Amino acid sequence: MTGWGDSEVVQDKIPEGFEPWGVKDILVPKEFISWKAIVRAVAFLLLAGVLVDWAVLFHVLGWSALAREAGGRCGSGGIGLRPCPRGMAPVLLLAFLWTFAGIGTLGAAAAFAGKAWRRRRLLSCSVFAAGVVLGTAPGLAGYHWLRTGEWKVSAAGPKQPPAPATLHKLWAAPADRPSTVRSEGHWTTADGAVVRVRTDRATAFDAATGAVRWTFPFPGEDALCSMSRDVADGVGLLSYALDGEKCAGVVAVDTTTGKELWHTDRVTDDEATGSGVTIDVLSAAPGVAVLAENADLKGLDLRTGHPLWQTPIDSGCVATGTLAAKTATLVGIDCGDAGRRVLSLNTTTGKQLWQANPPFSGKWKTGPEFLSADPAVVRLDEIGSRGQDVIVSYDATGKQRAAISVSGPDEDVADTVLQAAVSPPFVVSADTLVVPVTVPGAASAGRISGYSLATGQRLWTVDPRAGSTRTGSESVFGVAPDGGAVAVATGKRLLRLDVTTGKVLGSYLNATTSMSPWPDDALAAVGGHYVYLSEDGTGRTPPIAAAAP
Repeated sequence: MTGWGDSEVVQDKIPEGFEPWGVKDILVPKEFISWKAIVRAVAFLLLAGVLVDWAVLFHVLGWSALAREAGGRCGSGGIGLRPCPRGMAPVLLLAFLWTFAGIGTLGAAAAFAGKAWRRRRLLSCSVFAAGVVLGTAPGLAGYHWLRTGEWKVSAAGPKQPPAPATLHKLWAAPADRPSTVRSEGHWTTADGAVVRVRTDRATAFDAATGAVRWTFPFPGEDALCSMSRDVADGVGLLSYALDGEKCAGVVAVDTTTGKELWHTDRVTDDEATGSGVTIDVLSAAPGVAVLAENADLKGLDLRTGHPLWQTPIDSGCVATGTLAAKTATLVGIDCGDAGRRVLSLNTTTGKQLWQANPPFSGKWKTGPEFLSADPAVVRLDEIGSRGQDVIVSYDATGKQRAAISVSGPDEDVADTVLQAAVSPPFVVSADTLVVPVTVPGAASAGRISGYSLATGQRLWTVDPRAGSTRTGSESVFGVAPDGGAVAVATGKRLLRLDVTTGKVLGSYLNATTSMSPWPDDALAAVGGHYVYLSEDGTGRTPPIAAAAP
């Protein structure tokens, strides 16, 4: 036999009555088919197997990922459409390309093979299957690269976020009483406590057990006026007064014992209202308490209250707020018709480090709103229907580094970040701003994004529902530093994300059988425990509760 061609069964060479298995498939060629034709047929069958394999992989993985991560449809031109997941467009385009190419190649292989070749179905299918096997690993690697930018081949397919574990509640505090009180903010301490500050008192809860470590009640009928955003060296600052009276008194509280360390007065026109607080007029930094007054700023020793420095404000100007860090203190200055500006002071000495004007010519609205003192990050909102609304970062000399538009091409920084609050849901870490964002058509912030403070560019975005089988909307309400990572809470789950890449380090679903509902106004991460806080803790929702995996 010199080649494969038209054949016939050789019966005269087989003993009578003897037909072994497969004897009818013994062929004798009538026409010669060249080895070139055979090689061509084999090559086209192998290639067809590879292409069909890629088509199936890209279709299955692509469409399932689109349904899982974007609800089955995505884009930027329609109301309610989510931004398309990374790499989804080329994945689906290639899926159709591989489909048409595979069908065409398979037809070409059939055309190149002769009649005898076509009758050898088992051999043809084996060659085609070999192509499928050869194409699987590179197909998975290509899909993974398009989705993540990394080349990793795995028999289990592209690497997915960790499967969610369950987050179980450990404890919950009883309902607030009287029913008129509200929480205005919280502090976390280095010794594992969360201090919840409400209208009439501050209470420290052990994050692991829920035990009340101490309570600091405000005297008489005084109500909270203002509080420092953070604790420094185990000290927090509070101000309280009777409704309608000026919020002049300032008290330093030891967050380990709940005892008053010192008290003083400040000159201010702020008045107690019984609800809400004045933001960023008291600030605690390592070793220094900074107080904003009408005509100046004061620096006091944080643990003793002894005066350290006093920096006057230009005539005709007032301080709108201050936020202090170890090395620098930001101050907002309002000079009326002369405009507003941002100052940076040396926290230890009170000396001015730099002054910055807004990155636009018009006047800005009330503010600025401080996101961070070191590095310096502020939100500046220009007056006017076409005014700019940006989050600006500055270097150590006051030079603008980057400006992030509050309303970007495909997402807006969530309103909860922009509202003045003692415990706002954002994190500034590793030169990155992590914020909840709202996509066009959505009613609330359903995603979390990281922005570079060096360039203003978005580095990553994460949909907490990616990979989940649960349906329904989820809003990001809590964002908190969690060691070197960031913790993000929705009403149904909690994620731990890498700050600079957005990589999911941990994923947890809220347990549905224990102590529901969950508080959903703020989040704190303390020593592996996640503490959920409610502004209104007078109803079914606990005022504060903690959970852990």
